[in-house]
Amino acid sequence: MIPLWPFSNKQGRNTFSNRLSSRTVLLSWIVTGSLLVVSVAVGWVILRGQVFALELTARNEGERFLNYLVVSLRAVREAEGWKGKPPPMEKMEKEKEPVPDFEGDVRILEGIVKNNERLQNRVAGMGLYSVSGKSIVRFGSAPPDFTLPSFENPPMDFPFRHYLFNPKNRSLVILQPLVDFRRVRFPSHEFPNQFLYLELYNSKYWVRRTAFYLLFFVLEGLLLLGLWVGRKLVLRNWEYRMKLREQEELVLLGSASRALAHEFKNPLSAIALQADLLLRVCPDRVYDEVAVIREEVNRMRRMVDRIGDLIREPLGRPEVWNVQETIEGLVKKRFPQVEMKIEKAVWGKKVRMDPDRFRSALENLLQNACESDSNPAEPVEVQVTSAGKRIVIEVRDRGEGLSGKELDRLFDPFYTTKTKGFGIGLFLSKRFTEAVGGTLEIEPRDGGGTIARITLPEAEDAGSDR
Repeated sequence: MIPLWPFSNKQGRNTFSNRLSSRTVLLSWIVTGSLLVVSVAVGWVILRGQVFALELTARNEGERFLNYLVVSLRAVREAEGWKGKPPPMEKMEKEKEPVPDFEGDVRILEGIVKNNERLQNRVAGMGLYSVSGKSIVRFGSAPPDFTLPSFENPPMDFPFRHYLFNPKNRSLVILQPLVDFRRVRFPSHEFPNQFLYLELYNSKYWVRRTAFYLLFFVLEGLLLLGLWVGRKLVLRNWEYRMKLREQEELVLLGSASRALAHEFKNPLSAIALQADLLLRVCPDRVYDEVAVIREEVNRMRRMVDRIGDLIREPLGRPEVWNVQETIEGLVKKRFPQVEMKIEKAVWGKKVRMDPDRFRSALENLLQNACESDSNPAEPVEVQVTSAGKRIVIEVRDRGEGLSGKELDRLFDPFYTTKTKGFGIGLFLSKRFTEAVGGTLEIEPRDGGGTIARITLPEAEDAGSDR
């Protein structure tokens, strides 16, 4: 059954990189980020649309309130003897009629507001300002000086009228240019000489606006959490399926290895017997070569006897052994054409690992490097260095190298890039090194070729890790 919760195992949260390639993890981040960006963009557009709708509602309410004040002002002026509409500016100048008394109009409006409790709860302030922004008359929250907006590109619906939102007072400010206050709308060729400042409390707008923003951030946060959990679920399930496939391949590999082990036993026993006989009768000059044959045959017999453990238990029988001596002995016997570079810091250092399994892992890397190396002028190299409390063994070649797709599948069982081979060498080598707390990595080499890197903890680290 596929686990649904992304952290259901006990290995920790950062286990994706163990089985999934970096390309897969990067692709998951790209898809998650793209979905998040799209959702944020769509949500922001919807939010701005809702806020714009609120602003239109607030403006309409402000316009209706302004019209109400104009009607009240007309009633007061008519009671004082003012009749009909004012004459045009040309006629007023020709007949030398007085300019409309805007200051008096504002003072009348102030009296209307102060005598009405309902209007007092709605009007925060009012004032009359000159084109320079200086107040002529004001009351309430109207400031003494006001920076007037530009009127070069006036809105088409309300010529020269501006609506400003004041978050400090949670109010709406209406800035109405005046040619004649009794004509709220005026021709576009007439330019204002004074401005009416009207500030209205509008807590409903600010409450709804704040609620929309809070809802936006809450929903985006929940969406982000959902995307993050969804990504974890997808990767976890993907990793789980890969693990199931790997286990199926391991079962197949175990069955095949046991069958091969049964077939190898008799020939290896015969070779070992003949090697023992040769050691008794061979001359001294070939004794060492025959001894190597017997040693390698015995090692193969041990591996055949424990072929099932190679799959089921990669740890084997760990022992403490000298790094320098083991690597030098292996390279000189099996790969004399390979160059060795062992830094002095490694001399005398030891690791704890099954020696047969280490030799098997290193032999596999050296064999692959020698088979792929196509540059005789630059032979295969083995470099052994020390990095803190860890031993680093690098096998370098100048072969054709590997593509990104091949690197991603290089450690899969039964995957091989060679015409001859079973594709289990690197798979087993990685299991052997990771069983003792080490790592096996293969990466492209600058200038062509590959670098295979084994990292093992020193003996004291390996002992404490178990």
